Amino acid sequence: MNRTITLIAILAISMLTMSAEAGISRAFYFVGGGHAKQFGGDFDGESAIAGGGSAEIMPDIDTETGWLLGFGWQGSRAGIELTYELTKSDGVWAGVEFPIDYRSYAVDVQIFLNRKPWVALRPLLTLGLAANRMKVIDGSTDLVNLRDAKFIGGEFRVGGGFQIRPVRLFALTVQAMYRLGWYTRVEGIVDGDLEDAVNSNGATLRASFSIFPGQL
Repeated sequence: MNRTITLIAILAISMLTMSAEAGISRAFYFVGGGHAKQFGGDFDGESAIAGGGSAEIMPDIDTETGWLLGFGWQGSRAGIELTYELTKSDGVWAGVEFPIDYRSYAVDVQIFLNRKPWVALRPLLTLGLAANRMKVIDGSTDLVNLRDAKFIGGEFRVGGGFQIRPVRLFALTVQAMYRLGWYTRVEGIVDGDLEDAVNSNGATLRASFSIFPGQL
């Protein structure tokens, strides 16, 4: 987890530098929220990770829809956004349902293909990195006790979409992103790093509404 956070910090600094060069130094800040729907990124519903005296199940997860909160800056040519995403869903392992709690902390850079910030429709490209944590309720056992299993890792994300901004104060942004994800650590009754990262690739469809207080 520490390596993932360090990588995110390095990428965030690089993104801020790139965005400043792209004109974000003349940007306005924004706050917003919305919905995110995830596809894929789950497990087979049959496997488990065993070692050190405990086992953590790997459930097949239903398509997830969750909430996101965002904060960032946006200029004429580029923007940067920090987002927190929370999704609660159900997973199935060996025919039994388990509640799933998924959280993501991400930094994304948006590059606008139309450089006029006040047009009604602006196509965009997105590149980012996230730290993820998926918690499976009662998903860890030593055959006597039960505890929540937490899969911890990160992801690269790339995609595109568009922003609708009919007035300067508000914006609606729709994005589709492909996630190249991995889990490198599992925590439960026994915690430990994984020898081989677990793949969590998938896709995300996001719709968010933002307000630009500086435009009031």
